[in-house]
Amino acid sequence: MKRIIATIAVALLAAASLHAEGRPGFVGGFASSTMSLKDVSFNSTSGYFVGVAYNQPLLLGFELQPQLTYNVKGTEWEQIKANIGYLEAGIQAQWGIELLGLAKVYVFGEPFVGYALNGTTDYSNSLEGVALDALTGSKKVKVDMSEVGNRLEYGFGIGAGVKVIDHLQIYFKYYWDLNPTDLGDYVDTVKSKLTDLGNAKFNGLIIGAGLFF
Repeated sequence: MKRIIATIAVALLAAASLHAEGRPGFVGGFASSTMSLKDVSFNSTSGYFVGVAYNQPLLLGFELQPQLTYNVKGTEWEQIKANIGYLEAGIQAQWGIELLGLAKVYVFGEPFVGYALNGTTDYSNSLEGVALDALTGSKKVKVDMSEVGNRLEYGFGIGAGVKVIDHLQIYFKYYWDLNPTDLGDYVDTVKSKLTDLGNAKFNGLIIGAGLFF
């Protein structure tokens, strides 16, 4: 298996060296995410992502696009919202078809890994928020990252997009986290009503754009 992976990696690097030069760029967009957990209904919340990317054309319509982004993911339970900001590294393996030499329609898969950097818990629409506002003047509480049991994430996304004249990308992606997530203070809020928090994972939809030079 190691030899097969090494052979594929060498073949991709060789294809990249024989084809067009890549383009660096910026990516960003809108994200909608939630958590999945058995017997608990979570609502989705909106977020965003921004970062840098490098698009490398290969052969036969394939392209590789590594990305480094800051991605805000969140969820809502009984009017209490939690947001966690992750630094994520992913690589899109794209394949597409050229249209009249002006645009390219493509599909992709993207494995990614990330690390939680910061977060907030928003009690604005809950009874807890009234008490917090009276005590602290704010209904938002920063998540103590030292209490977040698992700050490492990894997952996979699939999507499709269009690239216009090699400079502009517009795409959508649906992703799944493949590891449990612990949101610290937010999870403590619902811990008394849940017996198993080990399977809580983020998933969501991203609508993004990229500008390449």
